[in-house]
Amino acid sequence: METTLFVLKLFYYLVITDLITGVLHFWADRYGSEEVPFFGKRFIKFNNDHHENPRLILEKNYLELTYQSWIIAAIIIGVLKLTFGFFSIEFTLALAYGAHANLFHQWSHRTRKENGKLITLLQDKRILQSRKHHGWHHGAPYDVNYCILTDHLNPVLHRIRFWEAIIGFFSLFGIHPRE
Repeated sequence: METTLFVLKLFYYLVITDLITGVLHFWADRYGSEEVPFFGKRFIKFNNDHHENPRLILEKNYLELTYQSWIIAAIIIGVLKLTFGFFSIEFTLALAYGAHANLFHQWSHRTRKENGKLITLLQDKRILQSRKHHGWHHGAPYDVNYCILTDHLNPVLHRIRFWEAIIGFFSLFGIHPRE
């Protein structure tokens, strides 16, 4: 029973982590500005440049791809523990997985040969997002597959028109996305 609960909680946190990466990616693509303090030059500019040249992400090393995510994960864990006394190994593992989102994103831009057998196997088994699935994000009309961890959540969000609903909600307040 304990193992089943562990697996269910871990799965839940992994899905939430994939959704959070998708929301952040969506925000950067559709609403982000290079003028935003701290994130603009570091995150939004790179994101925009990456959409102009998708293989630009291959020039980044592990630390360049993950250090900001590790800092955010550490802050989240610290705040939850110190403020609420909350600590969960499943939640911590999901944050560690999410901290690698840009690394996994990088792998979705490499060829099978560049990725090698292990990463290619993980992509083929849909444990990590595949090149094909992420490739749809970089094709016209550039409005799908914002979640970058796996191939599983994007089809659900597309089917329920999740991103269109967010755009519609913000439009009610006069906030419109970039094209």
